[in-house]
Amino acid sequence: MKVAAWLSVLIPTAALAEGLVGSTIPPYPSGLVHNQGACIVDECDFSIGILEDSSGLPKTLFAARIAGHDDAGRARWTITDAMPYPALPEGYLLAIATCESDGKKDETIVGAVRLTQNEWLADVIWARRYAVGTEKFVEHPGRGVRCLNEGWGL
Repeated sequence: MKVAAWLSVLIPTAALAEGLVGSTIPPYPSGLVHNQGACIVDECDFSIGILEDSSGLPKTLFAARIAGHDDAGRARWTITDAMPYPALPEGYLLAIATCESDGKKDETIVGAVRLTQNEWLADVIWARRYAVGTEKFVEHPGRGVRCLNEGWGL
């Protein structure tokens, strides 16, 4: 029964993510807001972001290509890939655009990392890389990945 309940939540989220690909934001889908994300690659030609529901619960991880600016100068983005926000164990967070792979900065990596009181978070349980050439998320081994703890030292 637990599997059926889990699937009933996951399937609508997956359908939402798939339905976003090719759309331009803003405006955002009804009931969703965008409060987290980061520019990646060159002069902010691409970005990775998170869409949340009105209570702040992350729903969708997306990647987008710049599509221009509105009349007020705000960026508009075409979503090139999206997936349901990964389920994370307690004490883990999703690091965006702050990771390294084998000691080299790679802002295209998104990593699920365990939060510790260290400058670098290296306990990676899930990682994806945004492949600019295909404009898709691809699996990335967590081995050799570490992400900056942006709250370290505060």
